[in-house]
Amino acid sequence: ARRGVATLWVIVAVPVLLTLLVVVSDVANLRLARIEAENAVEAAALAAVKQWHEGGNSSTSRQRARRTAVNYAAANTVVGHPVQLGLNEGPADDNDNASPSGTIVLGKITSGGALTFDHSSSPDPGQFGVHVQATVPVSSLFGELGGFSFGPYSVFVQSTALYDAGGEPRLVRIHSFTP
Repeated sequence: ARRGVATLWVIVAVPVLLTLLVVVSDVANLRLARIEAENAVEAAALAAVKQWHEGGNSSTSRQRARRTAVNYAAANTVVGHPVQLGLNEGPADDNDNASPSGTIVLGKITSGGALTFDHSSSPDPGQFGVHVQATVPVSSLFGELGGFSFGPYSVFVQSTALYDAGGEPRLVRIHSFTP
């Protein structure tokens, strides 16, 4: 009788433990992907704002800043895959942003108690800002197991960098974005 009870417990416990293993592994993989994606967009934002500020506020400098962001993002991987950004170039505003919601948005950061990012205004010294965002696909470590499909998942990250009046690029938290 005891053998039968032990066998029953094993039959019940193994699927539960395997499911728990899959969930914990995928959550850990997603956490790693988020950290790697955050590092990629932070590096891209910092490098782009430095490039833009040092090159001056010209169309050529804005193009170089965007390409710098793309290159820095691609140099970083998320679970083995490079982070890909679109340039978001276009004549829609003073900073050559095609869209205020693009993956790379150049703009002016002002402080009036809280930091505001304005994509359509040209920055003055100490106000150069670059906002980078990416949605990165992440596959499940298991794909399909026991008839159940896991993933794919996606991770959304964003970062904003300011070239401050002290002459250094730094990451900032924006409180509002102008439409």
